[in-house]
Amino acid sequence: MNKTKNINIVLMTFILLFSVPVSAFANSSWAWLTPFRPIYILPFAIIVTLATEILLIYYFSKSTKFNKIITFVILGNLLSFLTPYLCDYLSSLMPHSIYDFSTMLERAPMYIVGFGYLFLTLIVEFPIVYYGVKKDVENQQGLIKGIIISNIITTIFTALVEHILCRGHG
Repeated sequence: MNKTKNINIVLMTFILLFSVPVSAFANSSWAWLTPFRPIYILPFAIIVTLATEILLIYYFSKSTKFNKIITFVILGNLLSFLTPYLCDYLSSLMPHSIYDFSTMLERAPMYIVGFGYLFLTLIVEFPIVYYGVKKDVENQQGLIKGIIISNIITTIFTALVEHILCRGHG
């Protein structure tokens, strides 16, 4: 039963992931009004996000393996960051696509942090971190809380910094 439940969760994750559109086509041009762009704050956001998530998940879960938490949090964050690009790339392979892979990379980053980003992050990152470390924690409910709370905190923090420093008009 437990194995079937895990397979169902993974299948539902992929169904949700690939059924939600991640790009829209519009006839507009975007101009940044500030010298900062989201890509400029990315290194800072990565450091704060990883440190916050690792420490909160470790604290809430009462884990016995700190290095394993580090590994799976980094992996989960990397995949959640790359997922929109993967989805956009896959949609560019469709016959109706109007651009190729190199054009997609030049449009990066494709999103500004907000609620949709939090939703996407939880869909991608939660199963990776949860199933990666659940055998090595004393408190599985704490692990769930730690993953969700840390992602909410880091998404809000990144969104605030991004919206304060990076202003544009389109």
